Amino acid sequence: MLVESDVSWKQGIEQKIQILEDKIATLVNDYPSSSHALQPAHRPENASSESEVLPNSSTHRGLSTEAEEATGLRVVVDLESGPGTLPGHYLHPAAPAQPRAPRDIISRGIITVENARKYQSVYQDRLDHFLYGILGDHSTATFEDTQQKSPILSIAVCAVGALHLASADYEALYKEFIALSAAMSFSRRNTTDDVRALCIGAFWMNDLSSSLVSFAVRIAAELQLHRSFSKALQGDRESYLRARLYYLVYACDHHLSIPHGRPPITRECEAVRGVRKFLECRHATEDDARLVSQVLRWSVCTSIYDTFGADVDRPLSDAEVPQVRRFSIALDSLRAEWADRFRPNVHVGNYPRKGVGIQYHFAKLYLFSHALRGLGSGQVQYRACDVDMEVYELASSAVLSAVSILRTIVSDPEIQSYLNGLPTYFHIMIAFAVVFLLKVSTRFSSSVQVDIQEVQRLMTKLIEVLREVSKTMHPRHLLVTITECIEDILQRNFSIPAPVTNAAPTSSQQRPAQVLHDPVVDRGDYFAEGALNQFLLNEYDFLFNKTIVTTVLATARMAGMMGLKSKPPSQMWAHRLGAAADILLLQVPTPADRRYPVSTLAKFDYMSVLRKPGLDGVVNSESTNSVRSSSSLEQPVATATMPTDAVDPEKGQRMAQQEEPGSLQPDPPFSVFSRVQKIFIVFIAALTTVIPPLTASIYYPVITELARDLHVSVTDINLTITTYLIIQGIAPSFVGNLSDEAGRRPALLIALIIYIAGCVGAAVKANYALLFVMRSVQSAGGSGTIALSLATVSDIVTSAERGRYTSYVQMGWMLGPSLAPVIGGLLSQYLGWRSIFWFLTIYGSVVWVTSFAFLPETSRDIVGNGSIPPQKWNMTPLAYLRRPTKRKDAAVPSKSEAKTPSTSVSINPLNSLKLFGDKETSILLLYSGLIYASSYMVLSTMSDQLEEIYGLETVPISLCYLASGFGAVTSVLLTGRILDWNFRRHARLVGMEISKQKQQDLSRFPIEVARLQISIPALMLAGISLIAYGWTLQSRTYLAAPLIFLFLQSFGSASSFSGFNNLIMDLNRKKPGTASAAMNLSRCWMGAGGTAFATPLVKNGGIGWLGVTIAGIWFVFSPLAFLVIKSGARWREEKRLREMSETKAPSGEMTAT
Repeated sequence: MLVESDVSWKQGIEQKIQILEDKIATLVNDYPSSSHALQPAHRPENASSESEVLPNSSTHRGLSTEAEEATGLRVVVDLESGPGTLPGHYLHPAAPAQPRAPRDIISRGIITVENARKYQSVYQDRLDHFLYGILGDHSTATFEDTQQKSPILSIAVCAVGALHLASADYEALYKEFIALSAAMSFSRRNTTDDVRALCIGAFWMNDLSSSLVSFAVRIAAELQLHRSFSKALQGDRESYLRARLYYLVYACDHHLSIPHGRPPITRECEAVRGVRKFLECRHATEDDARLVSQVLRWSVCTSIYDTFGADVDRPLSDAEVPQVRRFSIALDSLRAEWADRFRPNVHVGNYPRKGVGIQYHFAKLYLFSHALRGLGSGQVQYRACDVDMEVYELASSAVLSAVSILRTIVSDPEIQSYLNGLPTYFHIMIAFAVVFLLKVSTRFSSSVQVDIQEVQRLMTKLIEVLREVSKTMHPRHLLVTITECIEDILQRNFSIPAPVTNAAPTSSQQRPAQVLHDPVVDRGDYFAEGALNQFLLNEYDFLFNKTIVTTVLATARMAGMMGLKSKPPSQMWAHRLGAAADILLLQVPTPADRRYPVSTLAKFDYMSVLRKPGLDGVVNSESTNSVRSSSSLEQPVATATMPTDAVDPEKGQRMAQQEEPGSLQPDPPFSVFSRVQKIFIVFIAALTTVIPPLTASIYYPVITELARDLHVSVTDINLTITTYLIIQGIAPSFVGNLSDEAGRRPALLIALIIYIAGCVGAAVKANYALLFVMRSVQSAGGSGTIALSLATVSDIVTSAERGRYTSYVQMGWMLGPSLAPVIGGLLSQYLGWRSIFWFLTIYGSVVWVTSFAFLPETSRDIVGNGSIPPQKWNMTPLAYLRRPTKRKDAAVPSKSEAKTPSTSVSINPLNSLKLFGDKETSILLLYSGLIYASSYMVLSTMSDQLEEIYGLETVPISLCYLASGFGAVTSVLLTGRILDWNFRRHARLVGMEISKQKQQDLSRFPIEVARLQISIPALMLAGISLIAYGWTLQSRTYLAAPLIFLFLQSFGSASSFSGFNNLIMDLNRKKPGTASAAMNLSRCWMGAGGTAFATPLVKNGGIGWLGVTIAGIWFVFSPLAFLVIKSGARWREEKRLREMSETKAPSGEMTAT
């Protein structure tokens, strides 16, 4: 111990003396006027220092020698290190005799301090957030602090800020940055701030990028940043900052190497392989999650580079083609994992989320462009028929990715606002997409066909956007150069061929010979060597020669050798395009058992980009519809089985002639019903929804009277309410499933007949047993109306307007519990309590007649968007008299949506229970059930409490229920519109188009946030009001006080319930009837349990504790609502992928029908 203490003391004294010597030498020899030289601020930052690598208490070195000064190295002995220590562990840089001093750009007059602060502010407030906060702890530092701690970092920040403000100071700062970078290139005392500065310069100064990033990687390796990963996981903040800096270096290196055909310098070390663990650090933020997603994406791109190499003249081998698919799936999985994880950023808006999408398309374009390698080298590649067609599909996907990039740029104003700020990699990839499409459309248009006019339109719009964005940029900005170059290419007599015809020639028509010409001869080669070198694009392979035509003819000859009638090249092109577009062409002579890989395409009209002469006339309309409804590029690869009709060309030709010629028609409207018709349908639905709550609550005021007349207790009468609610939860499972199978209209009419029979039975003869049975029959018939009404609304309105229309339906079941006691009290007062059931009989009959005469069938499985006539027995009398015909704007149900009408219907009431297996839906069902149950608990105990506390009679008690009714009505009138407004607000934030005639795709939409942002505050209001209601009532205050709080409680509960209800329907749009039944099951069973629990609780603890209990339950379960907001989008994506996997055939392949 004494020896170790002596060594430690001696080592500490030596370090202090060494620091003192260094600073004195600086003052005397170099900068005697500088006061900064005495500050040892940089020394702890040196990763080369012993404090980073060795324990201070156990290291020892000798005094500086001439050898140290000559080599710049010294040996440090670590007494605690083991024999397995790395060889270089003992060798460290010696302290230089004359450390470099700060370069003060202010005192030297390079820029003013005001401008310096302005440039740094621009960088800190905006630009740094595009790079995940590369400044680290300097993100809030002042210019003076940054300049003092790291001059080169300060200069880099100011230079990039000046570049994006188009300031004349940029040139001076640029030169200063180069000089300072060159001066430190041979230094061995670099710090992490030097690495930050080099990365910032590499990301934005395109002409210096390659040199700067290699320098940054070298310093990062010397500082051993990659070894900070393990300590970062243990919670050390300094190691955390160093580890995330290494990831930034890794991303920067890959940004500037792989797209340019250079191998990255950074390796797939332990820190990169375990990058997901980095998010487990206690200091991790959302910026770190964005950085991790980048590292993962570039790791996949590195594997792509290592697999296929950089030789663009070598075509892919047959064995390498499946590898492209595997990498595509890996990129799809990353997008699915990260796309919905990021929320709007206060500094850069929706860039964290939208950036995932556009970089996904960048990566896909880079990947799929490998399928086109070698086509300009003259190497003819003969492949098997199926492999060759898959290569063409991959090439088509490359075109699709390039088009997606350009469409994103020209259609999204928010993305356009980011262009003056994003690193140069984004501008390089935009240029790559442009040149890619230009080459495909012109020089190689005979090899890969695209809609040239569509490409021209995109190019014209892109030039307008880039010209508008770049007009305020600094002339040295890369995007200015790219814009000028692209514009010059388009304006130099760039002629566009005439658009191809959409009509397909029949067998009797003469097909014109295809004339192939070389556009290079006609217009000159605008893509010759050097034309695009100013922004480093010559290193890409911009596609092909004519050898692919030879491959097409070879494929035709192969078909002839197989004994099949060969087709002209144009039809063989149609065959290839069919595989790429997931369309089955009937004329292709292919064996029936041949399977071809297909991919699921993006939502926009793929045929408007990839269009061939004479295709539309032979496209199967059903398959075309499947393309239009396919979800996104990231979906897994499937295989399509060619129909047996494809073997017989003549039969295929006959079937093709039956199809309507012409191009793909626009999507039909979501619903053909007008606004007035929708309101009328919803009005009838609202009339039906009054029935269940009206029947359940109508004898609340006469509970005591019923108990006296039937000689039973109040608890026995409450048992009938409990039983009613239990059956009300079970019956909709049958009715909802029946409506999904047979239609909404017949299910509703059958349910109403059962309900009317129960009302008549209860009114004719009354004893407790008969009342118990008839109430059960009433519940079985009437309870299905709520499920059917919600399903009807879901059939005819989109998610964007669901809130308003659902509020009309909700008004029915919210008014029921409030008006029912008033009606029941008045009827009982003047006509006796038996008249209650006769009133229900009359009301049910009126609703049945109205529904039978006027309510049309709305199920989308049967009538599509309302334009397809249902079966004759399912028509309204008026519709039957009109003998409707199928309209031209009919929405043809797809295979997954439509059902062929049949006389047998399979009813499975357990379908609604399956929804409880879904995490997100089950949580929402639980919470909405708790809200609904609380209303029943309050209303079922209110009558007895008002009579006991205030001595009120039947009619005054009934009128008190109006407070709850008014609260519900007020909520319904406001909440629906607020929900729709919030939906539109979030749609604008994510750039989603809103149309009342088109159902919105919610796969990338934060629907949970849009709905629950309204529900959660409303639920807080309801909880506070409920507690106040209970204690004011128990304290026997003026009657107005509890009634006011009852109004507020009803308003908050109804508003909150509306948000949960709409969200459940949004998540289960394919089976709205089943979803509504599941909601009924949850609400009614919880309501039944709550009603049975409420009376004993109030009797033993008082009405005040009832409010506290309900609000407490809401509070305990509230984290579940926030969990839905946080993880709902991810759960939806997991559910979508799970459902896709479940639809695969037993052989593991998906069959496209």
